[in-house]
Amino acid sequence: MSLHIAIFEDDKDLADHLQELLEDLNYDVTVLYKLDPKANWKRVDVILADYRNQIVRFGDVVKLGQEKNVPVIAISGGDMDYKPCLQKPFSIEEMQSVIVKAMMKKANDEDDSLFSIFRSRAG
Repeated sequence: MSLHIAIFEDDKDLADHLQELLEDLNYDVTVLYKLDPKANWKRVDVILADYRNQIVRFGDVVKLGQEKNVPVIAISGGDMDYKPCLQKPFSIEEMQSVIVKAMMKKANDEDDSLFSIFRSRAG
C-alpha cells in the first residue's frame, strides 16, 4: 500500500523536485495548482502545501483538508505557528518524518488498525 500525497506548490521547479523525491520514496504523488473539492480526495492521504502559495491560499487548503479529513503539512521559508510544518531548507529525512508523524496522528485519531502500517515507516 503506497501513500498518496498531494502537493500545492506554485514554484514548478520545487514542485517537480518534491514529486521526484517522494516518488523515489515510493509515494504516489499528484502536484496540484488549483483546488478542486470534487476531486477524489479519498485517494489522498497527506497534503503538502506552500504556506505562501501565490495561486492557492493556504487557508483554503487547510479548510479542504479538514473537510476531507486529510492532514495538511505546511511548507514555509520562515517561522510559523502552524503545525505540522516543514521549514525550508529541509532534508528528505525531515520530510519523511513529518509525513509519517502526520499519518500516525491521523491513524490514532480515526482508526488504530492503520497505526501499524505507518509505525514501520517511522523507523
